[in-house]
Amino acid sequence: MKQTGREIKAMGIFYKSDQPSGFGIMLFDDDARRMLEVFENSYRKFKASPPKEQEEYLSRGAEEDLSQATQLNPYPPNGKVHTNRLTDDQARFMILGPLTIFILEKARRIVSDEFNGCQFVYEL
Repeated sequence: MKQTGREIKAMGIFYKSDQPSGFGIMLFDDDARRMLEVFENSYRKFKASPPKEQEEYLSRGAEEDLSQATQLNPYPPNGKVHTNRLTDDQARFMILGPLTIFILEKARRIVSDEFNGCQFVYEL
């Protein structure tokens, strides 16, 4: 993915609930590019759905997905996750957690700050 001609080098997605739970994930290089493409395609499909379904998800479904995501422990012992070989829990986490944050941010339901949102690093 490119922004103003620059290629993405990394992306971080963070969520901190009002409870002592949350998640943060960083993806680099090919993993970041591949995941951003999946997220953008998913968002386009979300926007193509009926407005009532979108609002229903944003109002209730997203909160349920984030709650489930914070209960999963998708990280391998060495801390490294590669998008081309995710376990079932890791794949489920990526859908319930980071993708939900991406959609909420694109729909302007959350504001990126030091606790929530998506951060992108592009090459210079």
